[in-house]
Amino acid sequence: MARFVKKVSFGYKDADFLDCEFAILTKNEYTSLTRSSGELETAQKNLNECRRQYKQLKSAYDTLKRRVEQLEGMEILPEGMVAVSEEELNGYKKAVRIVRDRAKQQIDKAKADKNGYTLLRAEKRKYGRDKGSAWLITKGTPYSIKMDFAEASALIAQDLREFYGFIDIPAWDWKGRYEQEKLSIKEMLSYNDSYKNGDRSGMQNEKILFYLDWLDRYRWKIIFEVSRFAQNHATGCYEVSYWALSPI
Repeated sequence: MARFVKKVSFGYKDADFLDCEFAILTKNEYTSLTRSSGELETAQKNLNECRRQYKQLKSAYDTLKRRVEQLEGMEILPEGMVAVSEEELNGYKKAVRIVRDRAKQQIDKAKADKNGYTLLRAEKRKYGRDKGSAWLITKGTPYSIKMDFAEASALIAQDLREFYGFIDIPAWDWKGRYEQEKLSIKEMLSYNDSYKNGDRSGMQNEKILFYLDWLDRYRWKIIFEVSRFAQNHATGCYEVSYWALSPI
């Protein structure tokens, strides 16, 4: 057991714990105390490292929390969509309208529809293997082949969406029973052949009835694929071919 002493002229003298200057230990006691001191130092280092990591994690958490607070109330846009200001949108619409008006001034208006498109060919034929029938339609556009192809094709695609029923078929969640199921082209063509003008009074399939009601809202005038752009050098304008459920 340790002795508590203080130094005198000749050696050491026992003293109270409060008055002592030294502690005399056995070798075993000293070794044990040294080992405990090393373990304490290691524990202190580990604690300091934990504190450092905690500060880093707290800083990351606070940053993430601020970001979440910023995003709260903001509308999350669907994939493939971007947000533009009303001013930008109006400017874009005006530019497109000017290009369309100039393009229509250069064509034979007696042959074209009000949007400047002229029907060249339309035939009902098989769409792919075992997928049913659809209309393959080719129209002359009002856009000159002198235009850049990327610009012309973008304008034509927008015209088809705005005036002729070219749509991206949406996906629906069937009351949690189906996960974002999309109407396939094969199903749509099958419905077009079987149910477009047929009797549905005895039909019980809820999903098919939903799809048919959706198609009815568009009066089955839907373009589901743009298949070809071409330059007509005789007319000096681009042509476009597309697949549709009905003549459009």
